[in-house]
Amino acid sequence: MSDPFKKMFSYPVICILLSFFPMGAHADIPVDSSKILALQEKELRVTAVSHYNGLVHEYQEDLLNLKSDREWLVVRMLRIEDQKRQVPREMIAAKDRIDSKQGQRVLEIDRMNGLTEKHLAELRALDAKVRGANGENPDWWHLDAWIYGLMYPEKKGVQPDMKSVAGLNQKNSESLNISSSLRNDLEEKIKSVELDNWVALAQKDSGLTLDVQLPILFGQGKSDVANDYKPFFKKLAWLLKPYSVRIEVAGYSDSDAQDINDVSSNMVLGVSRAKNVVQELIETGMLPASFKIIGEGESGSTDPARKELNAAMKRRVEVRVYFENENA
Repeated sequence: MSDPFKKMFSYPVICILLSFFPMGAHADIPVDSSKILALQEKELRVTAVSHYNGLVHEYQEDLLNLKSDREWLVVRMLRIEDQKRQVPREMIAAKDRIDSKQGQRVLEIDRMNGLTEKHLAELRALDAKVRGANGENPDWWHLDAWIYGLMYPEKKGVQPDMKSVAGLNQKNSESLNISSSLRNDLEEKIKSVELDNWVALAQKDSGLTLDVQLPILFGQGKSDVANDYKPFFKKLAWLLKPYSVRIEVAGYSDSDAQDINDVSSNMVLGVSRAKNVVQELIETGMLPASFKIIGEGESGSTDPARKELNAAMKRRVEVRVYFENENA
C-alpha cells in the first residue's frame, strides 16, 4: 500500500505555505523557513499516524467479529458431524471465506502498523533534529501528549517541559495528588481498552476531567465523521456510560474569515461537525442531555499551541468530559 501522505508534502505545498509566513509576522510564528517546514512535516506525520491508528482499531474490531462468526459456524458444523451427517458445502465455503477475511485483516493491520512506525520514526528523527538545532524546549515546537506517548513509549509519563502542549496535561498531571476511587477506576479502564494514548485525565478546579487527545479531523468544507473514528467512539462511550458526566464538544473550521458572513459560515460548519460527533456518541448509547455543543469557527481556540496548526489540523472537533460525581 502506498503512503498517501507523502504526496501531500511536496514542493508546491511548501511554496504556498511560505507565502503565508512573510518576514515580520507575529512573534509567535517562526519566520525561519526551516522552522515552517519542520512544523508542516510534523503535522503531516501526526495526521498520518492518527489515520493509520484509526484503521488499525477498525480492523481489530472486524477481526473480533469474524472470530465470533467463525466460532458460531464451527459449532454448527460439529453438531452436524456429531449427527453423522455431511456438512453442507456452503458452510465449508463460508468458513473458508471467513478464514480468508481474517488473513486479509491481519495483513492490513501489519501494513498499517508498519506505516505508523515509519511515520513515528520520522517524527522522532525530526524531533531530535529540531531540539538539537534550537535547544531542548523551543517555544514554537510542541508535541501533543498522545503522539508523544506513541513516539516514546519507554518515556510514558515523563514528557519534556513543553510550554504549548494541548490541554497542559503535563502540568495538570504533576499537580494531581488524588486518591479518588473514580480516578483509579477510570485509569484501569482506559488501559484495558488501550485508550491511554488517546485520552488524558486531569484534576481542575471544577473537578476531574477527561480530554480527548485524538484529533477528530474533517475534510475541507465537510462535516461528516469518518468511519475511522467509530471504534474510538465505541470505546469512549463504554468508558463513560457508567458515570454522570457533562461533555463539551467544540467544532472548528480552517477558513480565514474576512467579514461577518464568513464568520457566521465558519461557526455553522464548526457546529455541524460537533453535532455529528455528538450523534455518533449518542448512537453508542450516551445520553443526549449530557452534551453541550460549541461552535468555535476558525479563531475560537484559546490554546496557543493551536495557532500554528495547518489547515487540515484546524478542521477538527475537540471533546472534554467533566465528571459530576466522583463517587459514581
